[in-house]
Amino acid sequence: MTDFDPERFTLRQAAQARDDFAQVLEELDFVKAQLARLPTRRDQAFTPLRIMFGSAFSALRSFSAGSSYSGVIASEGQLWAA
Repeated sequence: MTDFDPERFTLRQAAQARDDFAQVLEELDFVKAQLARLPTRRDQAFTPLRIMFGSAFSALRSFSAGSSYSGVIASEGQLWAA
């Protein structure tokens, strides 16, 4: 095993090492960007609550819309085929 001596590198080897280092940094930036896109624990904790409240809101809205629609028709005294 040889000792590491930076003066022994040729210009070609130094350029190759520099290119390799730049590629590793680019890949590291890519991994950082992918990790930033992952949901946090807090996001994951609130997802079921959002689903429950969203479903309840949607059900109540559709129920109240149906009730008010039929109430309007009944109060006018007209029969409409829906």
